[in-house]
Amino acid sequence: MAWLNVIMNEGLYDDYFTKKFTNAPMLIIEGVNAPLNEALVKEGGNQQVMLFMGKDGQLHPLQERTDEVELEYRGTVTGAGRQSDTRKTVWIGLKEIADEWTPEAAAEKCWCPAEVIREKRAHIRNGPQRMHRGVPGHRRTDELPRFHPTHQYHYRHLRKP
Repeated sequence: MAWLNVIMNEGLYDDYFTKKFTNAPMLIIEGVNAPLNEALVKEGGNQQVMLFMGKDGQLHPLQERTDEVELEYRGTVTGAGRQSDTRKTVWIGLKEIADEWTPEAAAEKCWCPAEVIREKRAHIRNGPQRMHRGVPGHRRTDELPRFHPTHQYHYRHLRKP
């Protein structure tokens, strides 16, 4: 969670990928953290259709999203029964949890020093990578699996041209 804290607060994530291919822009009902579906805001709406807030200020089905979404939306949405509840994005909900896990807080509870967590920023900035499990130096590096070149190929083609 501390790494997620650093990644989110320092903007080290891929904005396009996060908006287009994750549930981060999906709206949830604040307090209960239940997904906001179309049936809750539109008479005869589909319970299976989750919603996000577009940059145009309108609700849209999650399946039809582009990268023109609001990741940090928090506001009121009037429902089908005309009740008005506070909604937020999954991104904000995750960020609220991650904010509690500063590198210092993690260092107190885990065996990983805060400096090590912050040092990983350089690796994260360099693009898609993987982290092996365990303590560095525990295994010989030639025993660790290699990052396959096709993974980078597929990742590059997911990105916006």
